[in-house]
Amino acid sequence: MKPLNHTKRRKQIVKFSLYFSLLIIVLLVCGSFTLNTATKGITLLVEKKDNYDAIFKKQAELNFQLEDIYKNLSSLKNKRRTLTEHKEMQKLISDTRLSLEKEININKHDAKNYKLYQELFNHLGEIQSIMDVYKKEESKRLHNIDQLEKCKQKYREINSNQFN
Repeated sequence: MKPLNHTKRRKQIVKFSLYFSLLIIVLLVCGSFTLNTATKGITLLVEKKDNYDAIFKKQAELNFQLEDIYKNLSSLKNKRRTLTEHKEMQKLISDTRLSLEKEININKHDAKNYKLYQELFNHLGEIQSIMDVYKKEESKRLHNIDQLEKCKQKYREINSNQFN
């Protein structure tokens, strides 16, 4: 016993199978595309995170070294030093600052991440030059005061000799 609509059912089953197969293929293609895109996105996010972590570590290191430079500058300003000691301390600060600037400017691609530090280094250079000028002027002032004291002493000696 064969149903009367056997050929029609057969066509509908084939048609359904084709549509279902096409649907499965489309789902598989879309799923693979989604997974591929997600994998690329995750890879990109991991790369950016690693890049940001490297920049963060570098900036933390720069902050630590800048703190040392500022301590040295403060020490240079607040403690009495001879001209030679002052020059040695300035040289130490300048060498540290220049090495940090060079380290930042090695890779031009990453230089944009350290613009603030470049500005800080420029200001440090200006501060150092101003401190040098102040130290030279202070040295001149002390020399002038010393010479003035010698003149006063000489004047007193001359005046005391005239009255005796």
